[in-house]
Amino acid sequence: MKRKILALALAASLLCLTACSGQTSTQEGNGTAAPVASSADPVTEDTTPSATEGATGADQFVNAAGTNKEKLHIEIEQKEISLEELKANEYKVPVLVNITQNPGVKYYEWGAYLDSSSPCTMTTNNISTDYKTFSSVSDDGRTLWAAWSGGAEEWDYAGSMLEITLTVPMDAQPGASYPIHYLTWSLGDTPHVWSGSAGDWSKDNAVGWTDGGVTITE
Repeated sequence: MKRKILALALAASLLCLTACSGQTSTQEGNGTAAPVASSADPVTEDTTPSATEGATGADQFVNAAGTNKEKLHIEIEQKEISLEELKANEYKVPVLVNITQNPGVKYYEWGAYLDSSSPCTMTTNNISTDYKTFSSVSDDGRTLWAAWSGGAEEWDYAGSMLEITLTVPMDAQPGASYPIHYLTWSLGDTPHVWSGSAGDWSKDNAVGWTDGGVTITE
C-alpha cells in the first residue's frame, strides 16, 4: 500500500505543478524538487521489490561507465569510517549520491538497493546538498527510489543529488564493508530515466554508474 500511495502522491504533485505554474521554480540556478509520476497510471500492485529483485531488473541495462558511449555518470560515495566515529554517530553513516558527468538533465528516476544479505537499512530526508530530490524507501529499508524534475530548466552541472543515511549493525567490526548499489528501476516499476533536451540518456545506454557504500576502519 505504501508504494501505491507514494505513486499517487507523485502524480498529484505533478498535476499541481502544471496547473499552478507551468514550470518548476529555481533557486540560485538549481531546480527545486518537483515530485513526478513515472507514468500516467499509478502503481496498482501492492508489491515492493526486494534488493534481489531489483538487481535482476537492473541486469537488462548496460553500465556505460568507462566506455565511449557514456554521457552521464552517477557515483554513490564510498565512505570509510572508523569504529570509534561509527559509535559516536550511533551507527548511522551519511553517503552522498553524486552526478559527476552531466550532459543536461530535466527529469530523472532511479534507485539504489542493498544486498539481500546486508544487515543494514537506508533512510533519506528527501533533501540533497545541491538541490532537492524526492525520494522514498521501501518498508524493509533495502530499496530506495528517487525522482526529480526541473520543469523548463535543464540542469547541466555536477553535484550531489541525495544523501542516504546507512544504518549499520552495532556488532560491526573493522574491515566490514556494506555496499550500496545503483538501481536502474523506478518507483513505478519502470526503467530508470535520465532525460534532457537532447533525449533520454538511459534509453541510449549512455548512463554509467559507480556503486559505493561504507567500510569500517580501525
